[in-house]
Amino acid sequence: MIFELEPDAWEREARAVDALADSLPAPEPLPLPDDRYARALGDVPGASDAAARELHAAAVAELRAFAALIRHRARRAAGADRAAAEAIEAVR
Repeated sequence: MIFELEPDAWEREARAVDALADSLPAPEPLPLPDDRYARALGDVPGASDAAARELHAAAVAELRAFAALIRHRARRAAGADRAAAEAIEAVR
């Protein structure tokens, strides 16, 4: 039984991860001038913008999943601790 933090503390940790996900700014397309140099880039700026949006969405999703995992495992650990306490209490 090595549950180091109280369940409320784990919830605060999960909320911190959620807050990090919320704080990641969505990427903005780079404004390019309408000149021959920008036109020479072709689809590269659009592909770059799409990759940045995909990266942002993946990072946010991974952080959300991590926060959910923290909550799930904290509940499981707290449940195991409660079961252990009940077992000890039953022996008294």
